[in-house]
Amino acid sequence: MNTPNSRVIALLKVIDNQVHSFGEGTYIGDLEPPEDIRWYDGQKNPCIKLDNGKTVWGCECWWGPAETIKNKYPEPEWEWIEVDINEKRASWRKEGEL
Repeated sequence: MNTPNSRVIALLKVIDNQVHSFGEGTYIGDLEPPEDIRWYDGQKNPCIKLDNGKTVWGCECWWGPAETIKNKYPEPEWEWIEVDINEKRASWRKEGEL
């Protein structure tokens, strides 16, 4: 179980030996997401502050302990692709998914 201030990685997807990741960051705790994140039912959600300064919510990603994920998908066997959470949100909105 992750505790506040633990290091985590937020993933969009893992497919065809590629890890699409929003990045590494710190699990802040369970908080209420802002209104523009509509994939939640009004309850608290895991909040992850990425090292790049952006925030991603548990309802937007798969996430877990950084070391566990790095060990499960080691480079160079797995290609890591960084995905910008703001660009992905814009894409979801355009597609009507957010």
